[in-house]
Amino acid sequence: MRGYCTKCGRVFEGQMLCPQCGEGLVEEVGELNVPPPPPGLEDAPDGPSFLRRLALGGITLLGLYHGFKHLAIAGLLSYSSANILPPGALACLLIAATLAAAVVAGTVNRKAELTGLLLATAATAGFLAPEFIQRGDLPEEWLVGIPTLMVMVGVAGGAAGRLMIPPAPSLPRFNSVDTPIKAVRRQPVRLSWWRIVAGSVLVVLGTNYAEFVRYWLLIAFGGKGGAFGAAPLVAWQISIIAAVIGGVLAGANTRAGFRQGLFTGLLASAGTVVAIASVPSSPPLVFQFWLDQVGASDAGLLPFVALGGTVWVATAVGGWLGEQLIPPRRRP
Repeated sequence: MRGYCTKCGRVFEGQMLCPQCGEGLVEEVGELNVPPPPPGLEDAPDGPSFLRRLALGGITLLGLYHGFKHLAIAGLLSYSSANILPPGALACLLIAATLAAAVVAGTVNRKAELTGLLLATAATAGFLAPEFIQRGDLPEEWLVGIPTLMVMVGVAGGAAGRLMIPPAPSLPRFNSVDTPIKAVRRQPVRLSWWRIVAGSVLVVLGTNYAEFVRYWLLIAFGGKGGAFGAAPLVAWQISIIAAVIGGVLAGANTRAGFRQGLFTGLLASAGTVVAIASVPSSPPLVFQFWLDQVGASDAGLLPFVALGGTVWVATAVGGWLGEQLIPPRRRP
């Protein structure tokens, strides 16, 4: 045992009393050794991997869709002799199954929104491809409306699942005892203006040239939506998709996706309104859609506000979605 004397301050080995002062020695406390954490402990996964969550969502989607379909057919047979559901009913069942599967796959998942997006994309492709092969043509409402609604449902379901059962929080790494703790100041998030400009240009082009995109979709897929008078509706859906994509471009790989989307949407809505107002003789179908919705016969303040507001909101949502789907890389 090693101790030191509180009176003379000397250290003696194997003694209980100080030989010079006669005072009792105080036992000297050694250094506290804290064992380092096992390597890779902090990097261990906090739940199932992304691929396993995606596989779980796919299995859930298939099971629920076929279960809903058989249940609906059984209910239909109990009231009539028909045993075939119309395509619209099948689309509704697919949307419900996709929402439930995205919620299930989004639990304990840090990439829940991306999982829901992939599930919705796969479900849409699996639903529209057989219909297109059998019919040979599809209405424009199906070619644009169903993918748009499915993507929104998938992303919303994934986000809801992550909020219901969130993943385990990332625990901080503790330094060793001898390493001084340094206070790290978080740098303020700066706006990426080149992303804002690029996203706003994409939104303005997608809104003003929605009729051009609709025309080529009609040629590529052989749709017959013009017979239903749905051209302004499809053009508006294309403009919303363009606004979301522009917001994703602006908010991707940043820590301020929603703010990027807000500025991009503000710039894009202003550019869209100016571009349409500069040519009042031939307004695009997107503006004609809002003229029909508000019941106006000529260009007024209300249709422009409705058009600019929807573009702004859709772009802001796209900016938030871009940050969630493509988060910024962490510096080592």
